[in-house]
Amino acid sequence: MIRTDEQMRQAQQCVANLRRVLMSARKSHSAADYALLARPVLLEVQQRE
Repeated sequence: MIRTDEQMRQAQQCVANLRRVLMSARKSHSAADYALLARPVLLEVQQRE
């Protein structure tokens, strides 16, 4: 659970980083490979949002 403004800032930065990874991977991987790669990352984003 996020309890401070600093923790919120860190969580937002982490989500932004994960989104950048997904955008980059989408451009350089096949659809099947991207689906395998993206699943755990998307779950992590959902948990942090």
